[in-house]
Amino acid sequence: MNHTLKSLMVATSVAFLSPVFLVACTGGDAAVEAAPMSPKAAAALAKKIQANPSGADKILKDAGTSREAFEALMYEIAQDPTASREYAAAMK
Repeated sequence: MNHTLKSLMVATSVAFLSPVFLVACTGGDAAVEAAPMSPKAAAALAKKIQANPSGADKILKDAGTSREAFEALMYEIAQDPTASREYAAAMK
């Protein structure tokens, strides 16, 4: 993968996931597994979290995922050049 694209994806992931990790854990079910999510759907979810960081847990739960699963998805997207491009385009 292009180093610049990888750096962009990591920076984007950090920027959009930071609110998720800064919100205090409310004891939610960490065992909740995410359904497969497209890069576009992941970007839409990241935008919702960015707009309402204090509601991150509810946003993730309503989407059928967990913090851990969403973080893992972000890493998967960052490792796939096609998915990275789709995610970056959806984040604009």
